[in-house]
Amino acid sequence: MIPFPMLPTASGAERQLYEGFLAQLSDDYVVYHSVEWVLASPTPGAPPIEGECDFLIAHPDDGLLVREAKGGQVRYDPSTRRWMQTGHSGTHVLDEDPFHQAQDEMRSLVEILSAQPGWDRWRPSYGTVWPSPMTASTATHTVAPSPLGPSTTTTSIGSQNASAR
Repeated sequence: MIPFPMLPTASGAERQLYEGFLAQLSDDYVVYHSVEWVLASPTPGAPPIEGECDFLIAHPDDGLLVREAKGGQVRYDPSTRRWMQTGHSGTHVLDEDPFHQAQDEMRSLVEILSAQPGWDRWRPSYGTVWPSPMTASTATHTVAPSPLGPSTTTTSIGSQNASAR
């Protein structure tokens, strides 16, 4: 786990996942928490593109997995196409679809890492993690996992949608 011990975070979901990864994954996996990066803008004179992923999991055979964690009660409203999250600080609309957020994070990391020798062996993928149960309306999102409950969804580059528990 990098960093070890975990740096302070307000996210109970991230703390729960960090502890779970630490307890359950073998030493073959390297888990990075709260990875930040900066990319040069493709437009001259525009500000750089900043990014962050909650977890980046690396394994020599399994590849790279970007994970976006959402805690509390998370729901999707198909009529407005918005995600809401309810936690200890109340309910708020998420700025970005968690699935797209994880996908964008992975694409940024691919852009950074693809120039490195041996990059092609890493097979990147991305997913979301909900340590708490999702509400029924969340399951109506096109890429949300169908069984409700503590869930993960993983999508690899080039695949439509692969769900795992």
